[in-house]
Amino acid sequence: MLFKTGMTEEQFAKEVGAASMDEIAQQMLEFREEMARINAEAKQQVAEINELNAILAGAVNEKFLVEDVTSLNTGSGLRLQKRSVSHYRGSDWDIFYKAVVENNAAHLFQKRLAPKAVEDFLAENPDQTLDSLGLDVWIDDKISVVKK
Repeated sequence: MLFKTGMTEEQFAKEVGAASMDEIAQQMLEFREEMARINAEAKQQVAEINELNAILAGAVNEKFLVEDVTSLNTGSGLRLQKRSVSHYRGSDWDIFYKAVVENNAAHLFQKRLAPKAVEDFLAENPDQTLDSLGLDVWIDDKISVVKK
């Protein structure tokens, strides 16, 4: 193991500089496994807190319903408030796409692309280029370790 508790980044970088690719791969694997363990623990803790918070939110919502209000000030200077957010999803995409075109309403879509769909489109339409579609591309390289 290259990394030792209490080691500075500078010390670690020095160790890495002198390490073999096998040692580096082994350390990457150990880091990945440790991150997975920590993330699993944190995910469980967050789920438990979310469940408890839902009980609190339910009690607040009941109070709001009884008093017919959407906010309350507490004695400690805090404010509880209810905010409603509408979420929309397509139930019939063919109808929705037609309405978007007929009403020139492309602004209803979020401005992000599905990377795999763009790759497939470009592969199936070799006459189209990134420039002709008004697109740029950037590639994030990621080094990973894979068990054989």
